[in-house]
Amino acid sequence: MSTGDLGAPQTPPNAVAFRVPAERLAVARRAQATILALGAVLGVLFLPFGVWIITAGEGAGYLFLALGAVALIAPAVTTSRWRRNLRQAVGVDAVVFAVDRDRLMVGAYGEVPWSSIAAVTFRDERTSVRTSGTAASVGTMYGKKIRDRGGASEMDVLVTLVPAAASHTATLAGDARAMLRDVDGSEVLSLPFGAVLPVEPFHDAYRAVEAVAMSRGVPLTYDDKKERL
Repeated sequence: MSTGDLGAPQTPPNAVAFRVPAERLAVARRAQATILALGAVLGVLFLPFGVWIITAGEGAGYLFLALGAVALIAPAVTTSRWRRNLRQAVGVDAVVFAVDRDRLMVGAYGEVPWSSIAAVTFRDERTSVRTSGTAASVGTMYGKKIRDRGGASEMDVLVTLVPAAASHTATLAGDARAMLRDVDGSEVLSLPFGAVLPVEPFHDAYRAVEAVAMSRGVPLTYDDKKERL
């Protein structure tokens, strides 16, 4: 089920729901435009300079041509991935994630009954950025800010489906289908929660799932990157 399905069910009134603020998508679009503009500027600088050096008989010009191509292509690929994350994360009624005693609602994928869920994992892969005052550290800090604003996700909700529930997913298409991954023979639904919502709602969503998952006998894990280092 995708965000564009006209027959998609509305969020149950008794569900704990986490919605994306309207201004969040505008922020993401601005960050994506910034990355594309920076890539275009660097590409325009490197490519002609590389051509000029090559015409002067210097082989080093090919390096600048390669840098210019990377400057143009890498931002386009990156922003495409960020836009996909946003499409996957935002579901019906702008709901990113919702939980009640009968189901989860997971972004563009939509409704997943608890009877179809084998396990739920909240994966937190946030990284800290230490600034030392150098140009490189400042650049790293601003790069992370742009990624966070643009739609990168370091906080994901992974829903492992039971085999019987996974059988219907072959009929899915688009963003909903792209949310599914095969992990060690199990079909896992991956929600890029952090693409649209910050860490506090992520923790609140975990607590909302915890009580219901326990009553349903569904294993729930908070997979913290720091604990795996």
